[in-house]
Order: sequence, then C-alpha cells, then structure tokens
Amino acid sequence: MRTDSAVLLLYYFLIKKRGLNRLTELKTNVQTHIKFKIMENNFELEDAVSKLYNKLDGWLDAIILKLPNIIMAIVVMILFYILARIIRNLLKKLLAKTDSQKSVQDIIGKIVFVSIMLLGFFVALGVLELNKVLTSILAGAGVLGLAIGLALQGTLNNTFGGMILSFMPNLKIYDFIESD
Repeated sequence: MRTDSAVLLLYYFLIKKRGLNRLTELKTNVQTHIKFKIMENNFELEDAVSKLYNKLDGWLDAIILKLPNIIMAIVVMILFYILARIIRNLLKKLLAKTDSQKSVQDIIGKIVFVSIMLLGFFVALGVLELNKVLTSILAGAGVLGLAIGLALQGTLNNTFGGMILSFMPNLKIYDFIESD
C-alpha cells in the first residue's frame, strides 16, 4: 500500500511539472497500475464466501456436538432454581417458628437463594465444559468485589449497619429511629 501512495505522489508531481496536457496519459497509467495491484492481491469473492461457509459449518457442527451438554446445563439450572426455592421456603418456615423478625427471614432467605443459584450456575458451566470461562468469571468477580468494596465503603458501611439493626430483637419493620 505504501508503494501505491509513493507512485501516486510521483504521478502528482509529474503532472505539476509537465503541465496539464499530459494529464490524461498519466491518469491512464495510474489506473492501470491500480488495477494491476488489485489483481496482484488475487482476491476472489467465491473463495471468501466459501471460507465463510466452511467456518459457519464448523460452528454448527460444534453446536450440534455440544447440544446434549447445553440441554443438560439448562436442566441443571432449572433443578438448582427449584432446589433454591424449596430451601428458601423451608428456611423461612423454620425461622418463623423460632419467632425471628420478618426482615431477618427475608435477608437469610435471599442470601441462601442467591448462593444456591450461583452454585447451580457454576455447575452448569462445568457441564458445558467451560472451565476457562468459569475461571475468568471467578477472577473477574474477585476483582469486581474488591473495586466495589473500595469505591462504596461508606455506602456499604451504612448498609451493613442497617442489616445489623434488623437483627436486633427490639427493632421491627416500620419502626422509626430517632437520633440527637
């Protein structure tokens, strides 16, 4: 490509020196040179399309080979969702018998539900044999957790303070707290 620019620049200076009477001759030479360069690259549309079809065909074959794993991963996620809901409901009933606060029941239920769903997500990735993706997600989650923890120290401090207050037996939902 650099030689094309140099040739065009050379032709431009020749046109400036010799005048406009040789413009058509030089223009024809430039067009011939450019056509020769395009033909030299030997680009064929049929070849490019056939390579594209071969690539897409390979992807389709890979998807078909992985189809049982994909279906199994979906089944695993559904089973973990059902399991998470059952365990959350059982835990809420158990906590309701111990006369704990509604806010405590909700917090513990949500934490257990999300934990079980995350475990199901990681098991489904293992079924799909995406170990590198799993490792990358875990590493990214660690870095993201660190960044969010540092950026939101004040906000998270208040949030965890509120959670601690919800575990206090004297405070209930809709109670007001006054401070001086």
